[in-house]
Amino acid sequence: MDSLDKKVMAKLRELKSGTWKALADSLGHNQGLLWNVVNGKKSAPASLIVTLGLTPRMAPAPVCRKCGAVHVRVTCPNTRNMRPRYRRLSDMPPEVLAWKIQNREMV
Repeated sequence: MDSLDKKVMAKLRELKSGTWKALADSLGHNQGLLWNVVNGKKSAPASLIVTLGLTPRMAPAPVCRKCGAVHVRVTCPNTRNMRPRYRRLSDMPPEVLAWKIQNREMV
């Protein structure tokens, strides 16, 4: 159980003045869910957290395997593809052209 669940439990206990059904009706959630969250049997769903006015928990972002930083995009901007790009066959060195022909790679 994390600190956000504890905050949700405290907020629900603070709001509960009557029955669980009355609180569930006012929040628009199931009374069994509220009871389970308060008693620590279930983790609070994001919809309940937002309804109570708390900030939702954030999912951990995956870390890049190449540089160890967190990126917004899929590819790593810190590592570039360093192989040279040739626009014409005449720009390509003969060794590279021979290798591409032998290995049947698109030229």
